[in-house]
Amino acid sequence: VKGGFGTAFKAPTLKQISPNYVGAEGPHTFMGNADVKPETSRSFELGADWQSGPFSVRGTVFHTRVKDLITTRLLREQGTRREYIYDNVDSATMHGAELGFGWAFAPGFKWNNDLTLLRTKDGSTGKELTDRPRHVLHSQLAWQGASGFSARLGVDLTGSQRTAGGARLPAYTVVNASVGQQINKLLSWRAGVDNIGNVRLAEKAADFGYAIRGRTYFVNLRADF
Repeated sequence: VKGGFGTAFKAPTLKQISPNYVGAEGPHTFMGNADVKPETSRSFELGADWQSGPFSVRGTVFHTRVKDLITTRLLREQGTRREYIYDNVDSATMHGAELGFGWAFAPGFKWNNDLTLLRTKDGSTGKELTDRPRHVLHSQLAWQGASGFSARLGVDLTGSQRTAGGARLPAYTVVNASVGQQINKLLSWRAGVDNIGNVRLAEKAADFGYAIRGRTYFVNLRADF
């Protein structure tokens, strides 16, 4: 069982605080703001881990209160292009839980799951903070065999979230798989496919302001010294 309390300070970046900064990233334009203040926060957490035989369970609950949260504010939309300015949220709260479960159900096989549940609130408007998924799940089935061979199958689920324009984005799931081998202490290789289902966010909702890579095949060789 563990618990903790922490305070943090985050200064705005040079781009965020420069009034003459204008940056373009895809369909987005970001503008600097000399009035952006540093961000401060206080966090509490309480967690516990338990393991017995092939099973492991872990969980942490947390509560964070932020003053002058650094974020972006939507200024205008022109067609598919959106213009934002860096700004502060006077006060915000974020609370939730991080949960985990592991099961070594057979020799060489292990199933791991990590789930984050999040609820946020803008203290000024009472609305949910933007671009923060309500839940994120990572699940991976791994196999470790003889001669250093291994295989992995992973599922990543990103929950719904609110955009700066007020739209609610749907959840989406990405599946990845790979095989590899630890040849010796120095060399290893891995090959696989990311985003097997070729998920395209623009096809799910036009309000998605970012894209993820489509189906991608990869092969890599790694040397550790």
